[in-house]
Amino acid sequence: MTAIYTDAKTTASGAGMKHEVDPPGQKIKTWPGGTVNSASVLKNTPMKSQAHRLFIPLLTIAINRSAWAQRLYVRMNEAYTPFDIHFVITFLITSGMYWIIGLGFMLADLTEGPKWLLKYKESTLRELAAVFVMAKWTAPMRGVRTDLPLPGALETLGTWGFCLLCTEVGFFYVHRLFHTPGFYSRFHKKHHEYTAPVALASTYCTMTEHLFSNIMPIFLGLNILGSHWSMIIMYFCDLSIDTLSTHSGYNIPYWHNALTHDYHHFAPIGILDAIYGTSKNFRRIMEEALSRNGGDYTKASQEITNNIAQWEADRETREQTVLADVAQECSGESLTIRR
Repeated sequence: MTAIYTDAKTTASGAGMKHEVDPPGQKIKTWPGGTVNSASVLKNTPMKSQAHRLFIPLLTIAINRSAWAQRLYVRMNEAYTPFDIHFVITFLITSGMYWIIGLGFMLADLTEGPKWLLKYKESTLRELAAVFVMAKWTAPMRGVRTDLPLPGALETLGTWGFCLLCTEVGFFYVHRLFHTPGFYSRFHKKHHEYTAPVALASTYCTMTEHLFSNIMPIFLGLNILGSHWSMIIMYFCDLSIDTLSTHSGYNIPYWHNALTHDYHHFAPIGILDAIYGTSKNFRRIMEEALSRNGGDYTKASQEITNNIAQWEADRETREQTVLADVAQECSGESLTIRR
């Protein structure tokens, strides 16, 4: 079987750049249920996987138009200071959503249920520090409002689209840098210890990577615009759901495409991956799989998933063989010394 995941890592830094990947035999970590499920039924086509993009913005528009949201913001601003809202409430909402969704995916892994979800299976203190910086300095400096009037539909969609483009640029170039020699082993290798990750492994990384790759691209557009607090909550939640879902191993139709992430870390939209050619290897593999399966995307996705699973199994076998050989050599050397 083709070692697809290996190919994915070697294309991570793009054409024309040296890159660094994990050496053969590197011990990897897996969480319960985090391995690729070869019985998955993957029906999340590229078009379907983009349907989720407008979910959070449209939900935000609906909430901001409601009468209860108007009353909520009035009461919130009467009861709390801007710092309390930016720091405490922001942290409680974003962290609560992160853990609820992440633990939900983990529960599905551990209990192998619900059945409808399984067929699609394919750190807090750091975030607290980032939110504190935003609440203490960034929000006051940019004049971020927490009061009425709430943003309308046009402002909401415009803010979301602009921030998504900023995240695309920020994440792509930082992630590209982290796959170059000198940066990979020092800052990014930790994240790749989970080659078959689950949702809560999405932010398993060094402090440096979390700051520059996870936090900075999200803050970039929001800081440029000086957006209303509700826009900050909207975008934080949107990106958190995105990273949790893409690391979950569940390729749910009309939701985030976990298969592309299992193959390679793509930027949120994929525009720069297409320009720099860092997605061409995955596209080639998918086209070949589609050709072998009569254009059936589900079967093609399943073939790629099976290849990833086979590679993981082969890797485990190779690791056990290497460990056994090392143990035997050490035992032989010990006997020679004793004699």
